[in-house]
Amino acid sequence: MRFADPLVLWALLGAPLLAVVMILSIRRRRRALESLIAPALQERMVAAVSTDRRLVKAGVACAAAAFLTLALARPQWGVSLESVARRGVDVVIAVDVSASMLAEDLAPSRVAKARSEASSLIDRLEGDRIGVVAFSGSAAILCPLTLDHAAARIFVDALEPGVVSRAGTSLGTALEEIAAAFGGREKRFRTAVILGDGEDLEGDWDGALAQAAEGGVVIHTVGVGTAAGGPIPLRDEQGRVTGYKEDREGRIVTTRLEEAALARIAERTGGLYLPASPGEGEIERIAEKIGAMDKRDIQQRLLTRFEERFQVPLALAIFLIVVEALIPERRRAARIGASKAAAALLVLLLAAAPAAASAASLVENGNRAFQEGRYDEALRLYTEAQVEAPDAPEIHLNIGNVLFRKGEYAKAREEYRRAWTAGERSLAGAARYNSGTSSLSAGEYRDAVTDYHEALKMDPEDADARRNLELALMRLKEQQPPKGGPPKENQQEGRQQSPSASDPNQGPQQPERKDESAGSRESPRGGEGEQRAPSAADRKARQEAERILDALRSEDRPRIDPREQRHRDRPPEKDW
Repeated sequence: MRFADPLVLWALLGAPLLAVVMILSIRRRRRALESLIAPALQERMVAAVSTDRRLVKAGVACAAAAFLTLALARPQWGVSLESVARRGVDVVIAVDVSASMLAEDLAPSRVAKARSEASSLIDRLEGDRIGVVAFSGSAAILCPLTLDHAAARIFVDALEPGVVSRAGTSLGTALEEIAAAFGGREKRFRTAVILGDGEDLEGDWDGALAQAAEGGVVIHTVGVGTAAGGPIPLRDEQGRVTGYKEDREGRIVTTRLEEAALARIAERTGGLYLPASPGEGEIERIAEKIGAMDKRDIQQRLLTRFEERFQVPLALAIFLIVVEALIPERRRAARIGASKAAAALLVLLLAAAPAAASAASLVENGNRAFQEGRYDEALRLYTEAQVEAPDAPEIHLNIGNVLFRKGEYAKAREEYRRAWTAGERSLAGAARYNSGTSSLSAGEYRDAVTDYHEALKMDPEDADARRNLELALMRLKEQQPPKGGPPKENQQEGRQQSPSASDPNQGPQQPERKDESAGSRESPRGGEGEQRAPSAADRKARQEAERILDALRSEDRPRIDPREQRHRDRPPEKDW
């Protein structure tokens, strides 16, 4: 048991003082009577008055005051897990990350426009599970279906050519991976959104489209590009354009938006096809279509702690006050008017009304404001609840969630730290996970790896934590300075041949981003523009990160079907 306002308990020290005052008052009244009335008449005049009953009334009044003080301190006990139903559908966002998406016929580039539209769609979805699929010559599920929209947005922000190992473009593998992301769930409540330029260099995707239509998947498509098209730029380490993609005959490749393929997919599955526009009105229309779908209940656990129990001492205090009022001072029972008793009860209820505004109600109102996107109001309500219950770890978790939404990642991590320090295992795991997401969003990849690792220790089955840990490790490896040795021309060749983290047959390396310079990249601890040899602590941390990632991949290695294996053995003729 705990008290939300323990300082109020100091008022209990006044109960003995009240008893002493009441006893002295009874004695003073007796002495005053003796001084005014002759001794011969005193016995006759006060025969009906009982001193013992006055003392009992005083004791009952003191006990009532003590219980009223306990009620004002708001005792709390009991912890319960409550499931609330959230209604939604399963949404898979598939984004084309082939080399043709580097074309700049849509500013700043097709892939940047696709990321922006996918992020806007996530912002408009409420209560839905979201998954992220990337595809080019092959496809991969980057983020499985999850209610954690912040985690899905992180994977969307990481989309770029090279995330998927095989070059080229294959709509068939995208459709197959979308079906795999839904798994064996029922055929209703499933929809997908494909963002790409519609080019397909593999052909033969009618079977995958038929399978998606039979599975009840409604697929909306967004054409990213223009009919006129544009060349595919090639850039150096500093991001400067050094040339344009050429085919095997030496001609510059011009990639164009292929609306026919995207429109056919949408029409066959009952979805919408819309071209991308600067105002992103097409995303609004698709979000409205998804919002109008039949929805199902999606269960989510909510932790409810410290049930308010002030009603128990308050009821005892009211009972004792009524008893005190009904005990007569004279030996003949004196009646107390009903109006007097009712007035006493009303005064007590009004006095106890402030206690009803508990931390639990403040947290509930804060949750409602948070879900409606009113983050400043949610922060105010959570802060008021923290004043009421300063030791409640779940309030720290809620405040951290608001600060994360506001982009104040450092403050959010501090609140999450307080939550996992004071909370039990399930709440500590959630706080560690959220802290890792904050660190990942802030670019603190080493801290993110530590937090996700600790979260997986508490819940080894957390698929979202596994995916986010892999992403944090890949970003951490990109941040490490080169170890020296090979010349720059060999470094560029090594980057082109470096396997992707999504390739299950390769190691955990991730190709370096084309817009980052190896000469100006900072290490997690190093200075600007300076390459220094990694310290022993850096090497140890890197080895530990690689060991964790290798262990995770060996535990959760996706199956490669024969068709995918043939793709890996035979490089495509068209790799854009």
